[in-house]
Amino acid sequence: MAAFFAGKVDCRVVGREVADVAVLDFTSQYPSLFCLLAAERFLTAERIEPRDSTEEVRAFLDSLTEDDLLKRETWENPLLWTLCEVEASDDLLPIRSSYSTDGSPPTIGWNRVSTEAGLTLPYLLPDLLAAKLLGGKVPKVVRAISFVPVGRQPLNEISILGATIGPTENLIQRLSEARIREKAEKRHGWEARELGLKILTNAASYGVFVEVNVKRHDGEMEICGLDSEESFEEDGAKVEEEGELFCPLLGATITSGAHLLLALIDSVAAKLGGEIVYQDTDSAFVTPSRLAPEIARAFDSLNPYSVEVPLLKEETEKKAPPDAYPKGSSDSRPRFFGLSSKRYCLFVRDRYGRPCVFEKGASDHGLGMYQVPKDREK
Repeated sequence: MAAFFAGKVDCRVVGREVADVAVLDFTSQYPSLFCLLAAERFLTAERIEPRDSTEEVRAFLDSLTEDDLLKRETWENPLLWTLCEVEASDDLLPIRSSYSTDGSPPTIGWNRVSTEAGLTLPYLLPDLLAAKLLGGKVPKVVRAISFVPVGRQPLNEISILGATIGPTENLIQRLSEARIREKAEKRHGWEARELGLKILTNAASYGVFVEVNVKRHDGEMEICGLDSEESFEEDGAKVEEEGELFCPLLGATITSGAHLLLALIDSVAAKLGGEIVYQDTDSAFVTPSRLAPEIARAFDSLNPYSVEVPLLKEETEKKAPPDAYPKGSSDSRPRFFGLSSKRYCLFVRDRYGRPCVFEKGASDHGLGMYQVPKDREK
């Protein structure tokens, strides 16, 4: 879990209004990554074995291009499931650090990172590929350990919502495709089924692998850090206990893959002359908005499903509905203003030049410290 850096949130343009943006969003990002990375082979394996792959990973990292990353076979390459020891030298990487002087606990940010001589940091290979795309240089890999699924567990056939899933089928893919069909067909009661499938696929493809439950223990207990020689006594300590299906390899690799997808959007947009102004886990805001369809089409080749669905799609009208534009506004596309991660808004200007923030729901803008959402009671 030292190489787990959760979802990436990045406010690129701070304190400046951007007049013409479009919102791009990945379709069911974590289930899609589960399928794209062929994670099913690890979930169903009898065991997982490590192997040294240092030279192979160095060559792979050196040679891989943006075009390669827009091919499914690259994402299905088992080499992506690799943990690396890295000597960083001004590389753009995620790092846990304190970003204030008030004693706040460490948080995660993407920064130019350098390590002291002889020291290394752990990163999964997709994060190093993202660093290459974003920073323009290849991080130095000192050692790389790849994980290999071996054998197959004896599995049974199951039935979900009337659909039979065999032991050799990809469970997450089948459930995701069932959800896609529910949204497309809109049969009676589809909303409940679609929501149930959404919760199930997100939990089964990612959530259960990073589940930790915080429990408080009464009385004194010994707390040990990474250095086994250092420990201290703590009274009433909070302890994180892993969930039943906790698996750092699956959870951390999927989020690392999400970082790589966002870096790939950045690279594709820059090549077309665009700019990413904000990113949050599975979405990106791009300017100018006219580039959004072309950026989205570049990811069509990565669709991991047997049904036609765009992996990356434009969702500007969901975030900024056309019927919410004030009468007389000269704006045809939303504007963006960002303060920091999770602190931003999409808005337009009315006929008098006053800003009108889009706020369908409590989570549709990040200005809760200034403006109360209309559905606060919900």
